[in-house]
Amino acid sequence: RAELVQRLLADLGRLQRMIANILDTSRLSAAETRAAPERVALAEAVSSVVDELREHAAENEVALDTDVAESLVIWADPEGVRTVVRNLLHNGIRAASGGRHVTVRGARTDGWVRLEVRDDGVGFPPHEAAHLFEKFYRVDGGGSGRVSGTGLGLYLVWRCVSLDGGRVTGESAGPGRGASFTVEWPAATEHES
Repeated sequence: RAELVQRLLADLGRLQRMIANILDTSRLSAAETRAAPERVALAEAVSSVVDELREHAAENEVALDTDVAESLVIWADPEGVRTVVRNLLHNGIRAASGGRHVTVRGARTDGWVRLEVRDDGVGFPPHEAAHLFEKFYRVDGGGSGRVSGTGLGLYLVWRCVSLDGGRVTGESAGPGRGASFTVEWPAATEHES
């Protein structure tokens, strides 16, 4: 009975994420620009999402490692930033389940703030990288024959980042070799408020 309850709770969580992704996709598809960007402390946004997903990571036996300096501040929509981090971390946890790692690193380079989410999980064929951010596109689960998710999470990442004037890329050396996603947002200057 306890196992059934856990499976039902996991299914409800997936359904809730799917509904949230569909609603976000609909809202963002119609948006031409992001309204009222703000200064966002990236470390705070990452920490908030990591706290939210820590139990999910533990259930999947995934170690989360973060290194995002408090000084990294971007000019973006705060909820959009959390959506980006949440989707990338959720994907990383799913890909790395079973005793692997997900690392999150932040850095500032030439007017941009870069966030990298890397996992040592299932990976994907390198030629798939060109399609990862298309709406409803799903990658074969690392050659396992299993395809999971709705194909909306990475589209939402791309859309949120694009509306904030940023860019996002994904890469993998191939199935079984992990994946890395890099997001760059415009760095906030001290004069922006």
